[in-house]
Amino acid sequence: MKSAIVIAALLVAACGAKPSDTPATPSPAATGNATAAVIALSEPQRRAVFLRAIRDAGLDCQGVTMAEQVVVGAAPRWRAACTDGRDYLIDVAADGTAHVVSRPGD
Repeated sequence: MKSAIVIAALLVAACGAKPSDTPATPSPAATGNATAAVIALSEPQRRAVFLRAIRDAGLDCQGVTMAEQVVVGAAPRWRAACTDGRDYLIDVAADGTAHVVSRPGD
C-alpha cells in the first residue's frame, strides 16, 4: 500500500512539472526541406529511402546498390542503381515527394 501512495505522489508531482523553455530544434524534414534531409543521410540510409521510393512508384527493384547525386539543372537529382542493373532517376521535392523516372521499357 505504501508503494501505491508513493507512486501516486510521484505521478501528481510529475504532472505539475513545467515544460522546458528551450524550443526543440526541428529536423530538416520537419521544416519542409526533405531534399536537405536526403542529402544529410548516410549512404545506406539514402539507398533504403530510394528503394522505398522506387517500389512505391510501382517499379521492380530488389535492392539499391548505389545512389549518386547527379547534376541536372538546379534541382538535386539522384541516380539509383538496382541489383538487376536498372537505373532510375529520383527527384526529391522540398515537401518530401519523390519523383522516380525510369527509361522506357524498364
